[in-house]
Amino acid sequence: MDSINKEVLGDLLHCMQYLENSGKTLQEIFTTKNLAKVMHIKAELQNFRKGGISLIEYIQIKYLR
Repeated sequence: MDSINKEVLGDLLHCMQYLENSGKTLQEIFTTKNLAKVMHIKAELQNFRKGGISLIEYIQIKYLR
């Protein structure tokens, strides 16, 4: 009975290590993709123009004056 429990625990440990490593890899993939999306959106916002003025100028005129 002890040998079965040790074998099961060994398999469980292996599975847990695999899941931990998989989680890290998935996190790296999604972080990279999200960073790329954020950078793309940031660039779009910086280049956005409304009526010939920048987005920052538009917000200042529309909401801050």
